[in-house]
Order: sequence, then structure tokens, then C-alpha cells
Amino acid sequence: MHVTDYTNASRTMLFNIHDLDWDDKMLDALDIPRAMLPEVRKSSEVYGQTNIGGKGGTRIPIAGIAGDQQAALFGQLCVKEGWRKTPTAPAALC
Repeated sequence: MHVTDYTNASRTMLFNIHDLDWDDKMLDALDIPRAMLPEVRKSSEVYGQTNIGGKGGTRIPIAGIAGDQQAALFGQLCVKEGWRKTPTAPAALC
């Protein structure tokens, strides 16, 4: 499975956030084949499943993708409309 979500794809600067698709002009300019890029989907949907315990084991859905800064919004309880957070790079904490 080679999948990402809209927010992570947008960070590459190769993704057109208006069309919600890879930007062919950028790909052509940088000679990047579209086929090497992941499929882009919504952040919360079932992407696939994993098995715990091997064949016949418990199947657990893989049902969400979030980048570190996007996930941090939930970890810092920044969940109401209009609320913001200030991201810091990990190096800023050293």
C-alpha cells in the first residue's frame, strides 16, 4: 500500500490543494514520474488492515493518517474553531 493524505501531500509542494491532485506542471518541471507518488486520500478512512498473530490472527484496520503537526492539534486539545497553535521544530527544543 502506497498512500498518503491531503495534508501530508500538500507539504511536498507537488500537490495542488485546489484540485486535490498531484500538480502535473510541478512534476514535469522536476521530472518526477506521477507513478512513483502515493495515492492521496482523506485523513480518516480505512486504508487497509494488518494482522496480529499472523495468518488467521486478529485483523486490525488502519484507519487514519496525520502528520506530526496536525496530530499535535489533538494532543494539545486545540479542537475548537478559531483556536491555533504555534508549531516548533524539534530542534528548537534542544
